[in-house]
Amino acid sequence: MPTNKDRRKKYHRWLLQVIDGIDGPFSSRIILENWDKYAPPRYKPQINLLANLIRQLSAKKLIRRIGEEQVRTISHSTYPVPMFIRVYEEE
Repeated sequence: MPTNKDRRKKYHRWLLQVIDGIDGPFSSRIILENWDKYAPPRYKPQINLLANLIRQLSAKKLIRRIGEEQVRTISHSTYPVPMFIRVYEEE
């Protein structure tokens, strides 16, 4: 039986695979749209889990927030979605 720590490591690995496959800035919506290409569709996270994973990667300084994108809904209202970029360590 996998522990929570093992599951978290798997999700971090999958999330970084998806992020590496995306060219340019990304948001949680873009991650979910591209999840099936780079990680197992069976383990596609719900938005609350994805938000926690993004927060953890940001705290580890693996991704950095760069701004917001305004998203329009069907009812013509808009709301901001945070945009991130992947940070690579220089050697």
